[in-house]
Amino acid sequence: MPYTGHPRDISESRLEHEIAQCSEPVLLRELVELARKHFGFFSRYTSHFLTNPWIASRLSGLAAGTRVLDIGSGLGPLPIWLAMRGIEVDCVDNSPIVRAYPIADDWNEWGFFDFSIINTKMKSFHTGIDNFEPSKPYDAISSIGVFAHIERAERVRVLKKCASWLKREGRIVMTLDVIANTSFLWNRLNKKELASPPEHGSMMDLMQTMDAIGLRIEDPTLIRRIPERPDTFMVMGIKV
Repeated sequence: MPYTGHPRDISESRLEHEIAQCSEPVLLRELVELARKHFGFFSRYTSHFLTNPWIASRLSGLAAGTRVLDIGSGLGPLPIWLAMRGIEVDCVDNSPIVRAYPIADDWNEWGFFDFSIINTKMKSFHTGIDNFEPSKPYDAISSIGVFAHIERAERVRVLKKCASWLKREGRIVMTLDVIANTSFLWNRLNKKELASPPEHGSMMDLMQTMDAIGLRIEDPTLIRRIPERPDTFMVMGIKV
């Protein structure tokens, strides 16, 4: 699907540039196509060209019938991509903004959307992840950007819950914003500081928490110098 004309959509020339730079170009193109088809746009922020295919590549081996929890789904294409592969996806988002068709020019990446109207393999829950209780264990949990944007105590509490919800050898794959040229997780939400950088925590603090709750660290990846965006940290944990 070509450029849609939506105010948030990426231009074709920029898309081709990003695809040429991407380590997973086929996955990126698939995700862009799905986002444009169902939401009218794929985010033009460079970080989304990095995080979406990175997570998809680490979930690509899941078989049909497996279960995934996606935290902070917003208007992202990942749940749709997973559902098209026969995977059951629970989508959790607590945004006060509710998106419903028809697509509007003011749509952006954020908001609660009922994914079940696209594919019944997906279920949407309009609640915070700290208040969510799954019906069955998961084979994988995914999250783009969420864990840096919640207070440290809640982040630790939610990670513990996620570890308990995973099957043995299940995985959590997440991406987090990092304050540029530091090791500290992004510490602002809605333009307000959640805590000082040391209080909010660092990438090492996050990985130490993951290790302490029984998640084996794999593929820690830090990308710096992203135009007009914070740095991005991507990491996977395997339940042992």
